[in-house]
Amino acid sequence: MDRLDDALATEQRELDTVLLRLTTLRLLLSTGKHRLVDTAIAELEDAMAAFETAEEHSVAVLHSEGHETVSEAVSGHDQAFRHGVARRAAELRALHREVRIALATTATVTERALRDSAATLDIDLSAQPQRRGHRFFTETN
Repeated sequence: MDRLDDALATEQRELDTVLLRLTTLRLLLSTGKHRLVDTAIAELEDAMAAFETAEEHSVAVLHSEGHETVSEAVSGHDQAFRHGVARRAAELRALHREVRIALATTATVTERALRDSAATLDIDLSAQPQRRGHRFFTETN
């Protein structure tokens, strides 16, 4: 069970890093530091990949112990352990929500920066393909 707790802790750290990278990107975009955006995007992609790897590892640990959900995995343990894991799971859900909000606001700032740049350069964006949604939406058990 310690492996699961460690895996969830790693997942939480990686998701926190994603949130920090999103915040950095949003700040760079909103302050007009466009030369640094490519680096920030690369760092964000690396952080997202690390989180996805950590999330996959958590699921693998859970399944290797014969469980489908975290609550199922901790059901046979003492109250203190169940409470600790439940707290970590709640923190992870809160971080997932914060990342989804940060993604939405980052997309808004990015679209605004793109429109401002297009207006400055007199570029028509109507012919450009529009992207809907984002691949980085996660599910929690």
